[in-house]
Amino acid sequence: MPWLSALRAAFRLSLWRIRGRPDLGPRALVIAFALHFSLDAWLSWHAIEPPRELYWPHAITLLGAFGVLWLASLTAAKALQRPVLAWSLAGHAALALLPLHLLLRLTLSQPPETVFDWLLALSKPAALNPETRHGALWLLVAAIYGWVVLSRLSCWLARDAQRGRQLLATLWLAAGVLVGFDASRYSTFWYPKWDETPAAEFDAEAAIYAQPELLNDALSKLQAQTPGQQDVYVVAFGGDGAEKVFRNEVEFAAKRFGELFDAQKRTVQLINHPSRVQTTPLATRTNLGVVLRRLGQILDPSEDLLILFMTSHGTEDPSLYVGLDPLPLNQISPTDLKQLLDEAGIRWRIAIISACYSGGFIPSLKSPDSLVITAARADRTSFGCGSGAEYTYFGRAFLIDAMQHATDWREAFEQASTTISRQEAKENLEASEPQFVLGDAIRNRLPPLRQPH
Repeated sequence: MPWLSALRAAFRLSLWRIRGRPDLGPRALVIAFALHFSLDAWLSWHAIEPPRELYWPHAITLLGAFGVLWLASLTAAKALQRPVLAWSLAGHAALALLPLHLLLRLTLSQPPETVFDWLLALSKPAALNPETRHGALWLLVAAIYGWVVLSRLSCWLARDAQRGRQLLATLWLAAGVLVGFDASRYSTFWYPKWDETPAAEFDAEAAIYAQPELLNDALSKLQAQTPGQQDVYVVAFGGDGAEKVFRNEVEFAAKRFGELFDAQKRTVQLINHPSRVQTTPLATRTNLGVVLRRLGQILDPSEDLLILFMTSHGTEDPSLYVGLDPLPLNQISPTDLKQLLDEAGIRWRIAIISACYSGGFIPSLKSPDSLVITAARADRTSFGCGSGAEYTYFGRAFLIDAMQHATDWREAFEQASTTISRQEAKENLEASEPQFVLGDAIRNRLPPLRQPH
């Protein structure tokens, strides 16, 4: 059968061994698309734990990648002065690179973002994290392998063409493969399926009028600072009331920090969730300002420290999403948050922000007296939220796992970052790249997580 001949020829080509010259025309590209489609769907299925949700637009992405390859092959065929070879070049290139597709999907955990990052990772390994260096080395292997395959393909199908034309054709084919690979790696066929459970109903008007009493109750229970020693005060803020994951993280953070720093009586929780409107103050910009101003009156700014933990969705603006339908709540921008902290007069601060694009808060919050930790870079999303989730990836990795074992803040952050990176790579997600910005003045004032053994 002709298509079996093409598969055998492509397999030999992938091993850099060539014999014969089968020519299927468009059929080779159709066969290659079917195989890459099946391989991609199968690998992504096994990378995502159930329940899964099929993302059909990824098929369009793959189709577009093959379209780019065909256009590059058409240009390569013209460079060889063999326009009739366009289909064969595209089809056999895609077939021969099928093992490379498998190799990269199984080994490439966190590739460099740009060519500059790739060259930096190869020339200065210490400049990037281990996952990115690992990805850079695999990309180097893939680039060498792919170049040899495409070069031999050009020579195989146009043996009598000039060497310069064969080289030009190889360059066009390599460009088509590179563009197609880069476009297709930002999505996948399968993603975790979140259970869209509707939020419980509550009396919105009663919730609004209950805020003064709830705030006064929470603030009246705060323990005064102890002269001559560093006391830690904690504010935990859960912005989105549509998902229990943020409520869970606020309550766990309050418990974790309370136990680590003897701050159980110096902690205030602000939560947006229907199940807490009668017992806990809402997580709003106004309530946060009231709490911070009160803490500024209680603590000693020369020695005491504030841990502010905020978790919610984030936007590219950037801003932290604050919502509890049907209440019309204001969002919180980096400028808003800096203003609230400055007005409170709290000097020593640890701000932990778990949200998409939370790195966008760093320019406003960083200072010599502050440690700022975010779940993502300014231009990246973070993962793990959803109505079916208990904790976000960052919340689980940092609060639950890393802070249980680490002895200091940087160690906890690095442990969490490694865990998150592996989880994202396993699910073929773009790396969120959590951020850690430590001011010089606060470096020696950070409370230890526990005494090292």
